[in-house]
Amino acid sequence: MNGTRRVIACGWLSTLMGLLVEACSGGGGSQLSSAGTFDGGDATSLVGSDASSDASETADALIEDAKGKDVASVPVGIPFGPYNLYGGGEAGPSSWETPMSVGTASFTLSSDYADATGIVLRINSARQRKLKMLTHMTGGSHSIYITNGKFDLAKWKAGMDTYKTSAIMSAVSTAVADGTIIGNSVMDEPNHDSWGGVMTKAIVDQMCAYQKGIFPTLPAGVVHNHDALEPTKSYAVCDFIVDQYGHRLTMGDIAAFRDAALALGTRDHHAIFFSLNILDGGIQDTNNNGAWECPTPSTEGQGTYSPNCRMTADQVRTFGLTLGAAGCGLTMWRYDAAFMARADNQAAFLDVAASLALLPMTTCKRW
Repeated sequence: MNGTRRVIACGWLSTLMGLLVEACSGGGGSQLSSAGTFDGGDATSLVGSDASSDASETADALIEDAKGKDVASVPVGIPFGPYNLYGGGEAGPSSWETPMSVGTASFTLSSDYADATGIVLRINSARQRKLKMLTHMTGGSHSIYITNGKFDLAKWKAGMDTYKTSAIMSAVSTAVADGTIIGNSVMDEPNHDSWGGVMTKAIVDQMCAYQKGIFPTLPAGVVHNHDALEPTKSYAVCDFIVDQYGHRLTMGDIAAFRDAALALGTRDHHAIFFSLNILDGGIQDTNNNGAWECPTPSTEGQGTYSPNCRMTADQVRTFGLTLGAAGCGLTMWRYDAAFMARADNQAAFLDVAASLALLPMTTCKRW
């Protein structure tokens, strides 16, 4: 891995709030002191030598902030994991209780759709596996919520109403209280043409408010990039946005993307949950010669549609470390068995997970 100093996380889902990482490769690491406080460590010992300095500096700052605090008051670990960890669609057969197994050992987050028939089973499975959940209760095909080619709020509300049972509301409330569920997205990409061009932040705020009427303690968010939907306007109800990065957005300048997202969150008083488009967010094919070219080593092959290409392991590592340390969680679109099976990608996942596991968890609620 180009001389990268690897951190092998030994039992990092055990002590210290279930996420204490030990650096087993000889480097330094954060530990629990004999006094029961968080001692921290040097984040550069947790990231590869080819990772960005921005990632190390951000991680160091957050670790420094956590030093000396009683661990009981510092939930440790920024959640990290892919969409479709429990399968579904092109990711593979879905399951309420059994996540995908190939290349998933480092993940601490599930970002998945779970309808009313299976959400309680999914909560129990995630809790047993010490996974955090970013739920998408009204996920699935956009067509479910469309009437005459446009988004139908009444249909969406009817979808949310299926969760209004005493068993589900109790299970969700408990899962929010114990940290299993950290947020729910009310809509995927409201800026997308498939919604009929009618979506506004005001409508999304109505959706977040409706969700909170059913689940008062559950943070409500939405999936779209920080500059994709009425960027001059602000949310007044929604707690967070899921902001996804691909190389073409800033031509690899990950710090610029991070800073713009955080600036919007600061302006509008909501959290940022970052995401990486690992399957379609690598360096695009720009040859315009009629062929779909995604050469290695600058990419890891073709994406899901032309001209997109997959991210490399080094990009996953560098982008993940930079964004993960700055948000309330880090997800990736999406689980793909071939991508997850690669040893270099698994090493990158482990490096990101080990670093994020040392950082204090931040809330996905607005302030």
